[in-house]
Amino acid sequence: MIEYIDKVLLVNKIEWDNDIEKWTIYPDELDSIPTVDCISFNEKQVRDMWKGEWIKRHRHHGGFRITKGVDKMGEQHEVMIDERCEYDDLYCSKCGKQSPDNFLNFCSYCGAPMTDEAVKMTINRLEGLKQDA
Repeated sequence: MIEYIDKVLLVNKIEWDNDIEKWTIYPDELDSIPTVDCISFNEKQVRDMWKGEWIKRHRHHGGFRITKGVDKMGEQHEVMIDERCEYDDLYCSKCGKQSPDNFLNFCSYCGAPMTDEAVKMTINRLEGLKQDA
């Protein structure tokens, strides 16, 4: 059966080992961390624990650009081009990273389900794990 370990408790058990100069965790300490059975989650628990939201942040980009050129008559001109634009960037409420696409059901970075459809897909995956276990 698949189990999850609480990340905060795990990080607290990791220690610096001066002999090998690496961060390590010892098996007896790993056994003392309580685990959570991921198969027993229902839809409400998945929604409460994992579901995120896309947070819109309004952005202003660009500015003015000055371009010089010569016309057919040989006269030199200076033109100011307005390249200002506004749009909403989407950010994950769980990890805070910017979405590379506006139509994703899951965050590309942390995997948090963002829609109700994505939560149902997560439940189906957990049920599939339960059948395989």
